[in-house]
Amino acid sequence: MKKLVLGLLSAAMVLGTAGISFARQDLPQFSSYGYYRAAVSFVNNFGFDEDRKSDDHMIYQRVRQYFEYSANENLTAQVAYEIDNGWGWDGGHFGNDAAAGKDDGFDGIEIKRAQLNFNWPNTEVYIQAGLAGYTTPGSPMGTPVLGGDMPGVFINAPINDMVSVTFGYVRSDDEYRINDGDSDDSPTSGDSLDAFVASVPLTYEGFNLTPFGVYASIGESVMNNNEYGEYFDNWCSQMGTMAGEAAGSSVYEDDVDAYWIGMPFGINLLDPLSINGQFIYGAVDAGQSMLDREGYFFDLSVDYAMDLFTPSLYFYYSSGEDHDTDDGSETFPILWNDGYYYPPAGASLGFNTMYGFHDGDYSYAQYVPHGVWSLGFALKDIQFIDKLSHSFAIAYSQGTNDEDAFTKDLSNDKTAAEMDYGDYRFTKLTTEDESIEMTFYNYYQIYENLKAVLELDYATLDMDEDVWRDDYKDDDVYRCTFGLSYDF
Repeated sequence: MKKLVLGLLSAAMVLGTAGISFARQDLPQFSSYGYYRAAVSFVNNFGFDEDRKSDDHMIYQRVRQYFEYSANENLTAQVAYEIDNGWGWDGGHFGNDAAAGKDDGFDGIEIKRAQLNFNWPNTEVYIQAGLAGYTTPGSPMGTPVLGGDMPGVFINAPINDMVSVTFGYVRSDDEYRINDGDSDDSPTSGDSLDAFVASVPLTYEGFNLTPFGVYASIGESVMNNNEYGEYFDNWCSQMGTMAGEAAGSSVYEDDVDAYWIGMPFGINLLDPLSINGQFIYGAVDAGQSMLDREGYFFDLSVDYAMDLFTPSLYFYYSSGEDHDTDDGSETFPILWNDGYYYPPAGASLGFNTMYGFHDGDYSYAQYVPHGVWSLGFALKDIQFIDKLSHSFAIAYSQGTNDEDAFTKDLSNDKTAAEMDYGDYRFTKLTTEDESIEMTFYNYYQIYENLKAVLELDYATLDMDEDVWRDDYKDDDVYRCTFGLSYDF
């Protein structure tokens, strides 16, 4: 009996010690958050073409989860993943597999974050290093310059309560590693893309301003391998020119320098009236006039917050090609934008949806704002019934490209449409082309963190028959999407 009691006491001491060890305060604290979204979409006349071979409905889901490990308030690490699935699809994954470098197997799991976050000791300097999410400063409608998951280092240092500075370095591409030079054909330079970012957020009472700059050094091999826009969401895919595309592959003979200067701002001195906007200039120096590119982009929105809804008037403009494409491009260059521009109306020229699914299945004419201007009106956050809210938007858009850019020097008597200028994901619009689109979002809050969403869209596209042809993309698009969104 005594041996049994001693044995039980020993076991209790061991278990108690283990419990105390597990609860040590110096071990990292763990937390997790994320979301689950699932939706079914029905689409009529996908790509504005009723003859296009495309299914009219699909079901898809996305799970994104973030894990944070915190040693203390000054040191954390974050890991996140995302699982995308199209129900019944081969391999399960949805999105542009080829553009993402994916094969046909089940590889719908994507690492979204793998980063270290810490404050420099005894300072307020905040540092992020690793695979992180970064977007250049922008307006409430987002930014077209740079946005998405990328490996790099980002440093933020506050100067005072109103001013801070942010610096960052990104390496998005490194095609050859140190031990890859196993042949005389392996390049020793021109195989990487390095970007440097800087911004100075200025926040005052009733006013904010965030000047920023981006400089990118892009190797000739990187530019030559991007195929001038074949994949609409790759790095550098919207930095080439029409003349370079017509000249074929391997036209870049030197590394490319590119830079952007932007000025987002916000004014809320007249609350509940708020004014927000941004102006951005971007340029690409490729060392050859036909490959150079420079353009500008700006947007402006005016909101008036009311008890039952918020009226909003918005406008954006992206410069387009002139009549001569041999001297380079006048369109606004984009380094990489993974769907980070999202005006309220999102049917044809909309670059995102409420669900956050922003691949080629959801933008019927363009994926990013390119060679186009748009004027829209929205009623946001409409709420007459508890737990039920709505948003409605309508927009008129027109191209900013000169029509002569698409009608001159067309080889073999092909139309511009036949030369792939009218890809549904990246349709180029001239000053003679126009679009009208409407979007109607509806949200019902089932629980605090769970809501049902119904999204209705309509869009019509009128393309100039003298440039494209008389029946090019002339079928109206209708879309209905229903889904569930759970934040946890």
